[in-house]
Amino acid sequence: MLDRNRDADLLTADVQSQPSSNALVREAQLLWKGVSSAPDYVLSSFDKENRAHTIQTALMSAGVTLALTCLKRSPSLSWTVGRIAAPALAVPALNDISARVSNMSGAMSDTWNSDRNWKQNVEISKETLGRFTADFAISAVASGFAEAAGRSYFGLKTPPGTNKLPELNRESILSNWQRHMDGEVVPYKMYSPEGGGIRQVDLFVPKNAKLAGEGVSAKGAGSGLLIAQDGLKLDFGKLKNLELPDAGLINLRADKSLDFVAAYTHPQRFRVIPGVNLSAWRHESGLIKEGGWFAPKAGNIDTAYLLDLEKSLTSLFKTDRTVLAGYSSGAIISNEVAAKLGPSRIQGVVSVASTVTGMEPAAVAGQFRLFVRDHGDPTLLQQGGAGGKAKHLASLGHKAVLQSKPENQVAYALSPYQGQPMISRSFDYAPTGTSIQHIALADGTPLVAQIKTTNNKHAWAVKDPDAVAARSASPVPSHIEDHLDLNALVKDIVNGNLQKFRVPS
Repeated sequence: MLDRNRDADLLTADVQSQPSSNALVREAQLLWKGVSSAPDYVLSSFDKENRAHTIQTALMSAGVTLALTCLKRSPSLSWTVGRIAAPALAVPALNDISARVSNMSGAMSDTWNSDRNWKQNVEISKETLGRFTADFAISAVASGFAEAAGRSYFGLKTPPGTNKLPELNRESILSNWQRHMDGEVVPYKMYSPEGGGIRQVDLFVPKNAKLAGEGVSAKGAGSGLLIAQDGLKLDFGKLKNLELPDAGLINLRADKSLDFVAAYTHPQRFRVIPGVNLSAWRHESGLIKEGGWFAPKAGNIDTAYLLDLEKSLTSLFKTDRTVLAGYSSGAIISNEVAAKLGPSRIQGVVSVASTVTGMEPAAVAGQFRLFVRDHGDPTLLQQGGAGGKAKHLASLGHKAVLQSKPENQVAYALSPYQGQPMISRSFDYAPTGTSIQHIALADGTPLVAQIKTTNNKHAWAVKDPDAVAARSASPVPSHIEDHLDLNALVKDIVNGNLQKFRVPS
């Protein structure tokens, strides 16, 4: 009993210079001697002769942590600890690992057999375990800073220029009124508490628009509202404010004859890897999913952003009618927002070069839809997954793209009308392969129009020159005007002029 008490005192107090006669306790003493020397090694790590080694170890650990943060950006405790602890353990362990393991195993074996070389083995333990523990502590601190910096660097970003933009409010719009009357598209910033903070909105205001107030206090200001969502965008270099797209949706830069308020929205951006930036919508039915590789985990924030924007704009302008339009993935989130707001607030949806993922909220009745897509779109997955550049998202963990089916868009739009009698008509523009399909209720109420081309592009030009050239071969039906001018078609939808979309007799 006395011997055991003496051994325990030696182990816990660590004040005795003599080793225990018990081999197991002696091994524990040896290990403790090494680990407890770590503070001395931490202090000496910044001496002149050790400084280079310390800096190298810290930088290697920080670099590995940054790489892990780039790959997997989940803010969960397990992932955060893993990104810090793994490099902090691995980098010091790999530093002359063979010599350290050999020396320490030899010292422990010798100590187990006897205490003859106790002082020598203690020094080996200190040099091995003490230095390793000190290197681990320094590496962990460096990795902790690197993890925090990495999550910020690779997280969702609002470009710096956004903060300098004017607020989206009555006062700012009035101060920029002359710019709007001159046909300029003016960028603003809008704060959305649940939608990711400050966001950029590009606004076009027609000459006939009126702000609420000054005699306009209810709907009926004489103008419609279009809220247009761009698609995923890759760019290279520094983060900066996104510009208006040149094609694919209503081209605000090219068409100043619009007679309705039009707002361009932009998804937030993040760095995929240094020098490669991606702007992508984050929402329940979106293509970029939580938990994927090379993407921040920030929640489904963009639906809230668009809901706040719709509320703000309709309050500012008291518009008669609101239509959402989306290009590519921008149309997917437009479907989701339209379903959430319903026909009393959203009267139409325009989808250009897009798809459905099958995860959208159920479509609702009372919202006219125009679909514009290409049979040979090289980006979208056609016919349930054959081809398509977008499939590469799946390899990064964003599996929703594999469920996307452009050919199911019409069925999605018609799902609220199941069981009701409908009429349909299709015709082609020979020889271009451009075709148009109209679907309406039996009473003639237009439900869906679909325009398909064979240009093999993931886009839609403002005008389709092939359709114009085809007029002599196949006369353009009288209810389709301006030769498939997308701006003209959207104008009619926003303004509620759906006559050209009725099923022709």
